[in-house]
Amino acid sequence: RKCSNFVGGKIMRVLMNNGIYDGIRILNTDTVKEMKKIQFVMNEKNSIYQQKGLQMVVLDIFDNRLYGHTGEAYGLRSFMLFNDSKGYIFMCNGCDFKMHFSDFSSLQYEVLKVLTNE
Repeated sequence: RKCSNFVGGKIMRVLMNNGIYDGIRILNTDTVKEMKKIQFVMNEKNSIYQQKGLQMVVLDIFDNRLYGHTGEAYGLRSFMLFNDSKGYIFMCNGCDFKMHFSDFSSLQYEVLKVLTNE
C-alpha cells in the first residue's frame, strides 16, 4: 500500500529523493549524504545495527543496501527501510516474536526478504 499520507512515508520520500519532497527542498543534498554515510561500525554479529549512518541503520541484506530505522516498544516491531528506488514500511504488534537477530524479529526478516525480492 502506498504511504503518501503517512508521516513516516513522507520522511522516507525526502531521504530517498536526496532531500526533496514533492518538488520542495527540505534537506540539503549534503545533509542526506552525511546521514547515509557510515558513521559507526559495530562488531556485534547478532544485531541488525552493524553499520550506522546518522541515526539510521545501513543494512546490506538480500543483495540490497538499505537505509532506515527499526522500532520496538510495548509489543511493536517495525521498520522503515529504503534505497534510492524503493521504500518499505512495516508495523506489527501483539505477537510473541521469535528473534532472527537480537533486535530484529524473524517476522521482520521474512517480510523484508519477500519485499526486497519482488
